[in-house]
Amino acid sequence: MSLLVKSNPGAWGRRSLGAKKLQKIEKAASIEEAVKVTSIERIKDWFCGTDTAELSRLLFILKSKSNKSEFESAKEKVEAFVTLAEHVDFEHEKCLKMTLTQGPLGHHEEHRVSFKIAGFEETFPEVTFTFPKITHMHVEDEEFSQEKDLIKQWCEANHSKIPLERKKNIVGSEAISNWNRSIDEIKNELEIKIQGRLEIHLSGVSDGEREQEIEKFVARVMEASNDTENEELKLNLMARIENRQSIKPWQAYKARKNQKITNEKQPTDKAPDGFVTMTYTSKEDPSVSHSYLIDKKQMLPPIRQPKVNVQPGNVQPKGAFKEVVERDENYIKLKGFRPGIIDTDYLLELTEAEANEQRQAQLEELKSALYGNSFTGTSIAPGLLGVYSGPEGQLLAANGGEDLQKIIFGTQGRGITTKIIPLKAYQQLCKDIAQAHEHSIYFRDIKSANLLYRDTLEGVSGEKIKLENPRVMMIDIDDLVSPTVGQKHRCVGTYYYSTYELLEARLSYETDSPERKSKAEGVLKSADDYALLLCLLEGTSTEIRGIPFTPHDENLPYSGGLNNKANVDSVQQDVIYDAVEQIVLSEDVPKVLNFLSDPIKFPLDKHVLEVIDWNRTERIGQ
Repeated sequence: MSLLVKSNPGAWGRRSLGAKKLQKIEKAASIEEAVKVTSIERIKDWFCGTDTAELSRLLFILKSKSNKSEFESAKEKVEAFVTLAEHVDFEHEKCLKMTLTQGPLGHHEEHRVSFKIAGFEETFPEVTFTFPKITHMHVEDEEFSQEKDLIKQWCEANHSKIPLERKKNIVGSEAISNWNRSIDEIKNELEIKIQGRLEIHLSGVSDGEREQEIEKFVARVMEASNDTENEELKLNLMARIENRQSIKPWQAYKARKNQKITNEKQPTDKAPDGFVTMTYTSKEDPSVSHSYLIDKKQMLPPIRQPKVNVQPGNVQPKGAFKEVVERDENYIKLKGFRPGIIDTDYLLELTEAEANEQRQAQLEELKSALYGNSFTGTSIAPGLLGVYSGPEGQLLAANGGEDLQKIIFGTQGRGITTKIIPLKAYQQLCKDIAQAHEHSIYFRDIKSANLLYRDTLEGVSGEKIKLENPRVMMIDIDDLVSPTVGQKHRCVGTYYYSTYELLEARLSYETDSPERKSKAEGVLKSADDYALLLCLLEGTSTEIRGIPFTPHDENLPYSGGLNNKANVDSVQQDVIYDAVEQIVLSEDVPKVLNFLSDPIKFPLDKHVLEVIDWNRTERIGQ
């Protein structure tokens, strides 16, 4: 195999990298060793107008592991691949291919990028990475620190794009488009946050001072970007922030002064306490405008109203007490209801502001408990949990996929589908729950209806792209409790994923009494473990879906547990055994079966994460 290289027009002969050269690059221990060329190769380069050393450098970057961060390494390899493709002769362009496999939640999630050259496939390791997180410095004594940090991140993201004119005729141009689309998502979110910072700043400013404060804010943003970008990029960014694509920032100031500014809003546009409303107009299509809710504490991402009403009978994700009434590709609106929930007036006693404040406190508690003190790469995405805004517990949230109850049991209630959820998709969820339990944080209402799953993404051309490593995500933590967050005295949950004894014990032990704390935490852990195991079993076994998890309907829980002889016959116990044996480590199967027969009497001495055989994938959705 040889790789034909573009030569100068009229050059003497045609230049190529032969198999021996490719093997030398593959075996090179350093970039210096890889780029060494012989005198003969230099002469050939001179005649043909080629650069063997540069091509060798690019191939070495693609095949070697980097000491840089995951994203910087991926970016370096993508740029090397595109540059290499520009040097390859037209006849051999089809030999090059780049593939970008995106995570289920866009740029926030883990991605994979791989490169292939026909006849040279084994040398390029796949790179797993996440795009840079949008962070805030929170340096109180440094004026304008958050805005400076956002501008810096915007500039860094902008430099990570692959110029569109460079992707022509490359096999993998769709992957490059997806790469750029993810970068644009980051830039767009940063611009929304910068604009949101302005709205937060203006929320306490009188109408008479508003225009002057806008001028000051924009001037400070431009000053903040002086060290990181050129004038053209600054003007472009500020034009987008001002929603004026064709005029300079100072012209935007004047236009803004002539614009009537009013604080009056329609009732449906009113921001809940702790949030401000910010309107963002698309640069590509000025007729497209969205109003976002900006969290002043910046715990939740910007969230807006969806644009499409859901018609009766449409597929709708449902959480513990919510049903989708509007949705589009990115966002959903849910209304509140609580069928089959024990404590029917729980959230109705909270005001909108109290519910949002509780949500933020829960997220802060969870974030501090997770590895790296971050939600990145976890099963918890604040945008999926949403913002309470409007009457009757209305919730706005990001659209992250389909709920597992609908996937497993269909749209008509408790039917049975043949869809198997990959066992690996639950692994991160189990890790996060185990880590939360280590910090005395308990969820109290784990169930398939509170979990989302997505195994495909829509590509730039509208086609469905299969995700290599789909992940189950949480969409409801309303009932979460910790030593400092939540209402411990409430007995909440869903009968279908609990037992009579668990509910009774939780009601008895969930107090602030120090002497009962240990018992309370043991019961809370068992309740979470029991519900989590049932979710795993019904997701990975079609047979177990035929066994009811409650006596006759969902209005009463079992006494004992699902595997108790008083609740199931011998045939059903065999089905339960097979389902457990399929996913649990062999040495832990007996204790899991006992736990499922009576979670109070036989509590697990491990986390669910530790009893699952995560390497057993040959029969479970793989």
